[in-house]
Amino acid sequence: MLNQQSLSEYQVVVADDNPDHRYLLKSALTRIGVPEPMTFSNGLEVITHVKAAEYKPHLVFIDLNMPIKDGFDVLTALKSDPESKAIPVIVTTSSEEPNDVSECYRLGANSYIVKPLNSKEFSEKVHSVAMYWLKVTSIPMQRPR
Repeated sequence: MLNQQSLSEYQVVVADDNPDHRYLLKSALTRIGVPEPMTFSNGLEVITHVKAAEYKPHLVFIDLNMPIKDGFDVLTALKSDPESKAIPVIVTTSSEEPNDVSECYRLGANSYIVKPLNSKEFSEKVHSVAMYWLKVTSIPMQRPR
């Protein structure tokens, strides 16, 4: 049974140092009803935002290769903190390296999407994974601290 909560009630974070990839992710999410995903260009911004947020995001998309703090650092920070460890984190990256895939799952990633060259295919993958995490499964609703 689908979660009856409207997608407009969910907070989603997108982090990628490439502005075109941020735009693609944000556009894909807004097309399925997620209002104004928060976007960041480096991992430190994501970690700082999530730790300071009164209401934690419901879903986080991160690139692996970002400046200051990379996706591995973000995964480590979010999944080691009791206040954010339940947040689903989706890795979106161009890396198909088996070691990167393994390390992301070891650190607690919930999904790993390899960015295709085709933006339509990428949008479809983002739609599928977002709908799964926001509508099909039950995730903890984030409450203030």
